[in-house]
Amino acid sequence: MELNILNFGAYKINKSTSSEIILNTIELAKEVDTLGYKRFWLGEHYEINVAWRNPEILISMIAGITDRIRVGSGGSLIKLHKPLYLAQTYNLVEFFFPERIDFGFAAGGADNLVGERLNFINQEIYEIRIEEFLGYFNNKLTNEIKISPYINSSPEFWILGSGYGSCSLAVKYKTALCLSLFHTKLGLKEMKIMFNSFITQYQKVNNESPKLGIAVAGNISKSEKISKKIIKESQEYISISPSILGDYSQCAELLYNISIEFEGAEVFFLDVSNRFQEKIEAFKELAKILNL
Repeated sequence: MELNILNFGAYKINKSTSSEIILNTIELAKEVDTLGYKRFWLGEHYEINVAWRNPEILISMIAGITDRIRVGSGGSLIKLHKPLYLAQTYNLVEFFFPERIDFGFAAGGADNLVGERLNFINQEIYEIRIEEFLGYFNNKLTNEIKISPYINSSPEFWILGSGYGSCSLAVKYKTALCLSLFHTKLGLKEMKIMFNSFITQYQKVNNESPKLGIAVAGNISKSEKISKKIIKESQEYISISPSILGDYSQCAELLYNISIEFEGAEVFFLDVSNRFQEKIEAFKELAKILNL
């Protein structure tokens, strides 16, 4: 199976610092680069307890200190930004690290003050900005503006979400799709129905099979007891619906079964723990068990 790391940089303020979380994230990326993980994605969020809000800078740094792992945004809140600025930024990162950069579109936003200070207009702007952003890479806007440097590759584009709307956008704009199981109230059965419907529609419209991902969250520890304790603690600084918890072998089996259940899709795992050394040990054990 293909296993990826998702990192939001969330932390409990009186337990950690943003500097500590950022430096640990960089070290974690260096470690998993050697273990066979395929992608390392960073989120963009605007709560007070997240270590970064502009992942593109951290993405370029991590790409520069790793050798093979793909690095990307999981995802970029494009409703808050000018598409031209983001396109130029990620095109430049792609220039330095060709075929190693991913760009994920996410529909989230920020509170009113942050949204006003950035570039938020309204909820309906999401698809408009996706179309504009992709236009800079697929030459549809060549008569207006060209982004530089002029290169033959581009980041790999993903729509991130948890509903039929995200599926429709991935079909329309011919991108990869990653569905989150920790951002939805739908059960596994309903998500699988939606997932299979997406595959059928994508193949019908685009005459090829889509690239697919499933995002899950939780914690992997030495024991199920410790894992449950960490997940309980994490509810103070990150709001998710965890589905992966237990010891190394238990979680490896859960992750593998998710991939099989969703037709061999890549699995993106968000570990809610900020216990840095324990997290590295868990990812090492997971890589051994799954033979990454």
